[in-house]
Amino acid sequence: MAGRLQARDVTMAGLRRARTRAWVGAAVKRAGERAGLEIGMRRPPAERRARLLAERRIELVVDAGAHRGLYGRELREHGYGGRIVSFEPATAAFGELARRAAAAPPWEARQLALSDEPGELRLSSAENFASALPPAGQLASLFPEAAPAASETVPAVRLDAQDLDLPPGQRTLLKLDVQGYELRVLRGASGLLPEVGVVESELSVVPLYEGAPLIADMLNALAEAGFRLAALEPILRDWRTGEHLQFDGTFVRG
Repeated sequence: MAGRLQARDVTMAGLRRARTRAWVGAAVKRAGERAGLEIGMRRPPAERRARLLAERRIELVVDAGAHRGLYGRELREHGYGGRIVSFEPATAAFGELARRAAAAPPWEARQLALSDEPGELRLSSAENFASALPPAGQLASLFPEAAPAASETVPAVRLDAQDLDLPPGQRTLLKLDVQGYELRVLRGASGLLPEVGVVESELSVVPLYEGAPLIADMLNALAEAGFRLAALEPILRDWRTGEHLQFDGTFVRG
């Protein structure tokens, strides 16, 4: 009998703790909603992005550094049916990107590098890496396959000099995955940034490419352009030390 009572007491105590956690959680969520914040179950990045695109009524995604088109494919798989314009200078990756784009319109692929001034760039490529900047020591030691295996000269343009037919009302998302060229691409987009509502960019904690901007540089540049950080997702970690090396940041207006 005592054993049953003790078990019942433990069960009731557990129920009381669960109810308390639920009450506190609901109160925190309500307080967050009053402050304009969303507090709840952590969503996967692709699901969270799809919801953001719908909430912001995004009609155009400018995909800078599209590689083989995986980002665009993920957009399509999660319900985005609007326009995509992808930029990828590397010849080896561009072929697969072009095929994916042709199979999922409206999606346009342009074989161009983006920078802060027009001209040409010497692009070094490996299997899953392509950059106009040499890899820094930590990236090279963590990923030996990042060592350049081939190179080519590619045309470079400013993004704000491209004909993109931006929708009105800041219904454009700009995604930056350009292997250390994020700040240069952002500067080359200065003429169209006022029409952009969302920016998604890689943010490096340590130098992964020589001369590349770090997270503080990008936070400051985007804040000056009128964006605030809305989400931060770790994407690269040094498995030897547990140190986070790079994040994916989502920025919105306001």
